Amino acid sequence: MAEDLRQISSQMAMLERQAEALKQNLDYLRSHLNDLLVAKETISSIKTAQSDQQMLFPIGGGCYAFGTLTDMEKVIVNIGSDIAVKENIDKSLELMDKRINEARELVNQTSSSYSEVQQRMQALDQRGRQLMQQAQQQRSSSQQQQQ
Repeated sequence: MAEDLRQISSQMAMLERQAEALKQNLDYLRSHLNDLLVAKETISSIKTAQSDQQMLFPIGGGCYAFGTLTDMEKVIVNIGSDIAVKENIDKSLELMDKRINEARELVNQTSSSYSEVQQRMQALDQRGRQLMQQAQQQRSSSQQQQQ
């Protein structure tokens, strides 16, 4: 029984580390998804803006800057590996939609994995409690037999 409790304790520690890593990843993915949604909203507002119209541009950290667009046809989009290209607005919006869908899928997958780990931790915790209760009952019955 003591060996079972040690195994449960070891498995629980491993699952706690795994859960923490998944939670951090989930937090990052949600933040990334939010950034993508803000980018899409900004690109959409550029598409509908009028020439010389003053706009608010997100600069990160919940901060915005006032600005006037000089090119309402294209935006610069990072395509990966620190490479950015000029794309037209519609193509940029398509790219943002694709990235948003990918990010949502990753959030869902990671959230599902996190839930599975939480369930496994609960099952181990319950099994550990059962073993502890059995050990206490065995001690109580052996003490009663000695008296």
